[in-house]
Amino acid sequence: MRVEQIERFIGGLRPDAPYQKPFLWPVAFPEVFQHGGFDIVLANPPYVRQEKLAAGDQQVYAQAFPEVHTGTADILVYFYARAIQILRDGGWLSFITSNKYMRAGYGERIRAHLPQALALERVVDFGDLPLFEANGKAVAAYPVVSVGSEGAASSEHRLGVVDLTYPVRRALDDAGKRVNPETVREALEDMEVLIEATQVADYPQVLLKKGGWILEDPALVRLFERLMSQGRPLGELVQGRMYYGIKTGLNEAFVIDAAKRAELIAADPRSSELIKPWLRGRDIKRWRPQWAGLYVIAVQNSGDGDASNPWAKARTEAEARRTFASTYPLIHDHLSRYEARLRPRADQGRFWWELRSCSYYREFERPKVVWPEFARRIRSCYADAGVYLNNKCYFWADAPTWSLAVLNSELVEFLLCMITSQLRGGFLQLYDHFVRRLPLVVPGDAEARGLVREMNGCDGDSQGERAIEAAVRSLYGLSAEQGSVIDEWFRRRSLAAGTAEDEGGDEEEG
Repeated sequence: MRVEQIERFIGGLRPDAPYQKPFLWPVAFPEVFQHGGFDIVLANPPYVRQEKLAAGDQQVYAQAFPEVHTGTADILVYFYARAIQILRDGGWLSFITSNKYMRAGYGERIRAHLPQALALERVVDFGDLPLFEANGKAVAAYPVVSVGSEGAASSEHRLGVVDLTYPVRRALDDAGKRVNPETVREALEDMEVLIEATQVADYPQVLLKKGGWILEDPALVRLFERLMSQGRPLGELVQGRMYYGIKTGLNEAFVIDAAKRAELIAADPRSSELIKPWLRGRDIKRWRPQWAGLYVIAVQNSGDGDASNPWAKARTEAEARRTFASTYPLIHDHLSRYEARLRPRADQGRFWWELRSCSYYREFERPKVVWPEFARRIRSCYADAGVYLNNKCYFWADAPTWSLAVLNSELVEFLLCMITSQLRGGFLQLYDHFVRRLPLVVPGDAEARGLVREMNGCDGDSQGERAIEAAVRSLYGLSAEQGSVIDEWFRRRSLAAGTAEDEGGDEEEG
């Protein structure tokens, strides 16, 4: 779809255009609006992320669609809002879009607006099924189809919802076929029959909440809501001490192995002050890290308020560099080999040899619970004080030991699957704004000691894992019947996710 067509539909004005020509729907279609609007609006909005939207366009969208606008919203949000505006009472909307708005932070307002403005008839989520391809390769589109009629729904209104990921993958697995665009399209040839056989036909629309849409059996959704109401959100418990790892901007320069560390320290023992153990997303395993023997040269930004660098008060780069070279000569020489590549970095401190500004730099010197940014199943572990993390990790500084048992539980993984946006292969996006929503029930002293005892005796064996899981479920008051519901859900998820390796998306970006 061309830009002019996009602007024509949503009626935006481009302040940077050579002239401004507003598109007025009632003027362009007077005969339609004499009867209240369109009978049907059918659309497949372009997949345009907010980063591609001009600042001027964002201002226009904020004014035109205040009920759904947020600065991080993909353009599909505004297509939905405009479509509802031009529908007549009782008119029908049918959209195919990315499903990201159902869980992403930017989708909160559109998630609240759609159930208020429409009596939804059906929502069909294709999840990560590879429906499309380009240049012979599958394209990750995450499509969802939404159908509804204009007008407020009653509190008793029900719709049909279905996530086709599981039934399609199950059918292909039963037939011994690989999952690819060709086989998926074959499996969907009788899509209406497949939907009728697998959908939740009486899903209460009131369960479509602004916090996130969960297209599951209503009993499972209500169990999720009950669990979310317990304890306190993790974001409150951490008291702000949940952080993101470091992006060096050039790992080749800052990340070294044990041999290089030994060489630097042997020639200048003071180098050890800046060389720290380094964990990547791929190194984060359940319960314990699998350290690869890597280190990071952690040169704090001298512009940070708590920086103690000897050159922090230097007025010029030349003055700062002389101090740096005289204080840590071997590290200076090592980093100087990469100077031409370090200078253009966006991720740097006041000077080219420093890491980016970080207000929580000293928190890396604390013990912490850590987890990767992406994972197919939850995996967190303890990292010692003084261990630094790359930008594919998050951590909770000074976390109580018992919290690791809760974070590694299937119960918490179930909650995260309901909260987070998911990627191909069932990978969870464990961003801090998702994890902060987790409800943590703080155990009593005896329960906490029991959890720690079970963890200490667990070596990743199934028996130990089951004992920890049982203790966590007891902590949350989960009945045996409710536990069985979650177990069955995990069985279905395992098949729907396929057999991809859990690599955790650990490589540093940029």
